[in-house]
Amino acid sequence: MTKENNNSSSTSNDTRITYDVQDYICLIGLNRADKRNAFDSHMIKQLSEALTNYENDVNLRCALIFAHGEHFTAGLDLMELQDKWDKGAFEFAADEIDPWGIGGKLRTKPVVVAVQGTCFTAGIELMLNSDVVIASDNCNFAQMEVQRGIMPFGGATVRFVAAAGWQKAMPYLLTGKAFDAQTADRLNLVSEVVPNGEEYERALTIAQEICNAAPLGVQGLLSSAQDASRNGAKTALANIHSYLPHLFHSEDAKEGAMAMVERRGAEFKGGSKVKYSQLLVIKLKLDKLIIMGIETTGSVKEIRDVVVEVGQFVTNFFGKDYQKFATKYNFALSDYLKAKLVNLSKVKMAFFSSQVVELNDIYVAQYISLGNKLYSQESFFESLLQHKKMVVSATAGSGKSCLLKSMFISVIKDRSDLLPLFLELRKVNETNDSIFETLRTDIAIYNEKFDKVNLNYLLDREGTIVFLDGFDEVNHDLKDRFTKEINSLADKYPNLIIVVSSRPEYNLFSDWSLYNVARIQPLILSQAVDVIKKLDYDSEVRARFILALETTLFSKHESFSSNPLLLTIMLVTYEQFGDIPDRVYIFYDLAYHALFNKHDVSKQGFLRKSSTNLDMYELRDIFALFSLFTYSKQMFEMTEDEIHTFLKKCLVHSKSEVIDKDLKLELLNNVPLLMRDGLNYCFTHRSFQEYFTAYYIVNHAVKEQVFERVCGRYYSDNVVDMAFSMNKEVVEDKWILPKISKILDLKPVDNSTINRKITLISVFFNRIEEIKERGEREIGFTHNENSNFLYYLIKKYDCHSQIIYLNNKYHSHDFTYEETDFFELVLNDKQTIILEELNDFEKNLVCRMGSSRYGEWSFELIEYIKNLILTNRNNSLDDIENFIFD
Repeated sequence: MTKENNNSSSTSNDTRITYDVQDYICLIGLNRADKRNAFDSHMIKQLSEALTNYENDVNLRCALIFAHGEHFTAGLDLMELQDKWDKGAFEFAADEIDPWGIGGKLRTKPVVVAVQGTCFTAGIELMLNSDVVIASDNCNFAQMEVQRGIMPFGGATVRFVAAAGWQKAMPYLLTGKAFDAQTADRLNLVSEVVPNGEEYERALTIAQEICNAAPLGVQGLLSSAQDASRNGAKTALANIHSYLPHLFHSEDAKEGAMAMVERRGAEFKGGSKVKYSQLLVIKLKLDKLIIMGIETTGSVKEIRDVVVEVGQFVTNFFGKDYQKFATKYNFALSDYLKAKLVNLSKVKMAFFSSQVVELNDIYVAQYISLGNKLYSQESFFESLLQHKKMVVSATAGSGKSCLLKSMFISVIKDRSDLLPLFLELRKVNETNDSIFETLRTDIAIYNEKFDKVNLNYLLDREGTIVFLDGFDEVNHDLKDRFTKEINSLADKYPNLIIVVSSRPEYNLFSDWSLYNVARIQPLILSQAVDVIKKLDYDSEVRARFILALETTLFSKHESFSSNPLLLTIMLVTYEQFGDIPDRVYIFYDLAYHALFNKHDVSKQGFLRKSSTNLDMYELRDIFALFSLFTYSKQMFEMTEDEIHTFLKKCLVHSKSEVIDKDLKLELLNNVPLLMRDGLNYCFTHRSFQEYFTAYYIVNHAVKEQVFERVCGRYYSDNVVDMAFSMNKEVVEDKWILPKISKILDLKPVDNSTINRKITLISVFFNRIEEIKERGEREIGFTHNENSNFLYYLIKKYDCHSQIIYLNNKYHSHDFTYEETDFFELVLNDKQTIILEELNDFEKNLVCRMGSSRYGEWSFELIEYIKNLILTNRNNSLDDIENFIFD
């Protein structure tokens, strides 16, 4: 949350005060900017409610009050308040917080205020009732009530005088004249003055520092200081020992002592561990009833029994009536969960006329590996509950989405202690919002009152599990942004269970520090047979195919038959051709032929009519161009308008007279390469989009920059691999050789200086960090895009002997002594360092370890591969020439 974000908040009558939560901080914004945030009766009431909610929420440790717009507040809206003085506009009940601290409930937790621009009358008194005030240097203050025929009644007559002293305060109180920020600082009315625009961030920093302190200690200190302010120093000193027993016996006191002994930062929790453990299980039950709604979780009697059971603990633990909590968080998520259950329980069968079937009717659970252990789906779920943060990784068509959907359904049906939320991550491509906001919007479809506070509560509570499906479908240019947010969610919500599905990423999720990475294992023969048995397909063909699998077909083509999607394509291909090719691209080519022929042949006298009369090759070229367009834009799902726009462009480019609507029908019904997904359209599977994209770029003239864009996802998608198999020379000329040349251009002319040696390393590596192998500490260099590209080339070209030669050349010297120095002088404090941020001392230590050899090794190897490609090319040309002219 930044102040700029806050400035864009709504200024409707219903939202005069904004309320957000960031970690342990409650962000309260004055939101009537069009009236310079002048307080009317509604705004006063909402501010009281916000502060009361903050006071009563045990998870919040500090509040930050700020203002939307250019000014903090013009004071009171006297015209609106004129007839409300006698109606209790400034009266607060015993359980409500008075923002000005005159009546109501006494606040026990700290408040920080950030002020800018105009800050008149009630604004100054609001400051004076807070604990820390950060003022912009453009502030203009005035306690001008005497110029309006009234007097200050929000505490200025006491607190202004106490802060500034009688002689300093009275010239401003008695005249109402204005004063600037520097004067306010001299009068002790503010804590700090900062340049305009920096007040919010500085106040937020102080609030974060307060949150890092022990909550009970902070509250005790604040209570004692307030006691002195209200009742005098003598009384406060007499009462000071009354706070100590509760503090010294708290878990925070134990944590503070252990942190000091262990020389680490303390992680304070607040509250009493005994009380919390008594309450937690019962609170989860009550939360579940409130959140889910009566009809999905239990009867009225069940709610009454739980409320009675929890009553003796709740009042002390939360400091408020639980009925108010239930009213505030009356989410009634039953509609959302019912809709998700219906939607996720059904799947469309690719290549089978897009028929919709129940997931449980066709789903076959696979084994999942985590570390060196193998789990069934049920045991993996229990491991997920233990680890809390998990990535499920697998290649295209391996059943990642089906796994997440199956677990979501199981939670709904079998785990009343868990609350599941499900989000298809491709939605963030459309909204460009955060994952948090996209998830909130997804839920708000079924409950328009569901807001950020509600979602923050759900994510922070015990027992919520969020399924994030398809990280690999997030647009490439958004990946870094959402990687940071997924990491931030894990850090911000330690109780939240998160499971993300994705194809393998090039860095193998090394940046996801709080997540374990699990992998879906390939189908075994018995599972593959179960998959085929569950398909609604011609029984005779199915029986022949199963027999072939059980004899030789499964083991011969295990790379296909062990993948659920490819296995179903195998069935269609086997029916048409009776055999399966070894190469992936030929497999997809035959699958396309099979799909085309299925609509073009007679079955029991029925011939399905083509919508376009395009032959197999014309349709393939047009659809390949369509695949290239959509893949290059990372579009895996399209609206009605988008699909027609792309199809029209493809038809115009191909000089075809076919109508786009007819082409769409052909691709939906006759040759099912596309299918409907709600109101949108998508590929029957992304692997077909990748195959046709690869087909296009190696069979048609494409500029180098198009090639570079398409090949950018070589580490996770199959486009480059299939294109390489189809026409290696084209891929080399348009992508591999140009990319190698760009990397070689980064090589320093000489490596005589320390900075040039660091540059040599940083071409292929971005960080140095400590790694532990078999219990021993070692220094590791983290790969960047260039080194990942190099290792991709190593898999494609025979350079094993060259690698052995380079290892002997560059890794024969022992740098153990220098590495020990680096551990003790650098990594002991930092654990990881970024090469671009090294200081001169650290650069020197890095070079002393001989680290530049890693850059030299990489440059020499990639240059070797370049020469190998060119040599092989020349040899091939010579062979052809000799064959013809000999």
